Amino acid sequence: MKKRRIYFFIPAIIFFFITLYLFTMPGDDIPQIGWFDKINGDKLVHFGIFLMIIISWAFSLSKRNMLQSARLKWLLVITVLGIIYGVSIEFIQEKYIPHRSFDIGDIIADTIGCIAGYISARKLFVK
Repeated sequence: MKKRRIYFFIPAIIFFFITLYLFTMPGDDIPQIGWFDKINGDKLVHFGIFLMIIISWAFSLSKRNMLQSARLKWLLVITVLGIIYGVSIEFIQEKYIPHRSFDIGDIIADTIGCIAGYISARKLFVK
């Protein structure tokens, strides 16, 4: 019987829940850094987080024994789900998280991060 490599998904799952926690923190709990806000540093953070979300899931996926075509399809699904996650988080922040707001710039940064993650993952994990 083949050994399943489910444990490769554990880091991606943990990273997902860490980001969920960070994105749902009340605005008062987030440290304010003046110069960081002036350069729109939060957009870089969003970009980096979503890049890493896609890369972590793609790495986990690369450890599965499957055809390259199936791996590419799953990578695309993961990317689309990442974009949906980013959009959803903005609506959740607006409606349910105190002192947080909806920001279209964050959605754009999330989407660009997901696309960059997809491109990077194709180069790294899909031969």
